Amino acid sequence: MDKDFMSAHSGSNKSESLAIASLIIGLVSLITWGGFGIGPIISIVLGALALSRVKKNPNQYERRGIAIAGITISVLVLVLGIIAGIAIPTPRRAV
Repeated sequence: MDKDFMSAHSGSNKSESLAIASLIIGLVSLITWGGFGIGPIISIVLGALALSRVKKNPNQYERRGIAIAGITISVLVLVLGIIAGIAIPTPRRAV
């Protein structure tokens, strides 16, 4: 195959993979209530990496919306987890 064709599409796959991974991890975090905060943080980082690649080369990279969706879901899960951690009282032992 043509080298230009392969180089143009190999970078696109990496950015798309990051965006899709961000969305999937964000959705899994939503289902598992955050996975101790690790899942949402990883999803936010992957989404940010995908967005930075899209911003640098908008013609080459795609899936900006998927990266934004992954970040949004992950931030929502992280915030809800923090709120739940504060709002749900811990049981106190009787003295």
